[in-house]
Amino acid sequence: MKNIVICCDGTGNEISENISNVLKLYRVLRKTGRTEPRQLVFYDPGVGTLARPDPWRKLWQDTITALGLLTGYGLDDNVLATYEFLVQNYSDGDDIYLFGFSRGAYTVRVLAGLIHKIGLISPQQSNLAGAGLAAYKQFSSLREQHGPSLDPKLLLQGGAEESEQGAPATRDDQAAQFA
Repeated sequence: MKNIVICCDGTGNEISENISNVLKLYRVLRKTGRTEPRQLVFYDPGVGTLARPDPWRKLWQDTITALGLLTGYGLDDNVLATYEFLVQNYSDGDDIYLFGFSRGAYTVRVLAGLIHKIGLISPQQSNLAGAGLAAYKQFSSLREQHGPSLDPKLLLQGGAEESEQGAPATRDDQAAQFA
């Protein structure tokens, strides 16, 4: 058994002196597969976080960051990167911990909902992860249009509702409520 920790940062952060709590957490977590308890840690910097020294790459990165802020562009890539990391590294009995800041918090909520609805596919089928995300988004869209088939009473709800254009709504997904 091992711990798998997913840390997802927001959009447009800078890795400098003033870093997010998610990056601070990532930096202090023990990353080892050799000592007990084993722990794997994955960090997703979010859209536009990593600096590019080349001016043209910086311009391109700034454009992608603006698209991410305005439309949610890049969210699917972030979700798929974290999902594929889990597919490649998860074994039965492992514990999964999800942490996110800003857009990264929404990323881990979508990831939790995706895992809840379709589970983790086998590593040999990781090329189908995009189709699984598309099916999850379609399911979420239908649920938004027609309402849930059951309306369970939630005893605890954490986080604020965010909406991303083209992204699944997670407010009715109990697995995503606590991510």
